[in-house]
Amino acid sequence: MIPEIQSGRKRTLALAVTFALSVCLGLFLFLAPALIIRPFRFQSARALNFAMAVRQQAPIWSLIIAAGTVIPVVFLWRRVSLWKRALLGAGVCLVAVSAVMSRVDYWILPRW
Repeated sequence: MIPEIQSGRKRTLALAVTFALSVCLGLFLFLAPALIIRPFRFQSARALNFAMAVRQQAPIWSLIIAAGTVIPVVFLWRRVSLWKRALLGAGVCLVAVSAVMSRVDYWILPRW
């Protein structure tokens, strides 16, 4: 294989892995406390301490992760096909929603 093509594929793979990890980390910052902290249900002390520590740090880190998620998307956008662009857009939307939700006190939102 031609070395330029091979290095281009490695670079694309590295950007895709960076994007996937940042999406997973951004979702983790919101979902871990949301799934562990449940009012009126039993939570172990270790799990609750972990969730509260993550929830305290999540607002700033979720913004950093959201900004870091956009960077690989900018470089990957022209290199990938249409359905992969849809996945990139969905990942950015998920991280953006999790960044917003990590700032919201979602326990006071109405439940229908």
